[in-house]
Amino acid sequence: MKIPKKILMATGGSALFLASSMITHFEGLRLNPYFDGGGILSVCYGHTGNDIERNRK
Repeated sequence: MKIPKKILMATGGSALFLASSMITHFEGLRLNPYFDGGGILSVCYGHTGNDIERNRK
């Protein structure tokens, strides 16, 4: 049985929305840089990368 492309796209979009909602709920918003549970410097909703300054306020 072949599933129509529109149904697959709608299902994928719904899953993406649900995942992003859960991440923002569990991750939380922090505007100052912090070290997460794995010891990685993070900011905002868990953004990591080389552009984060440790002493930024």
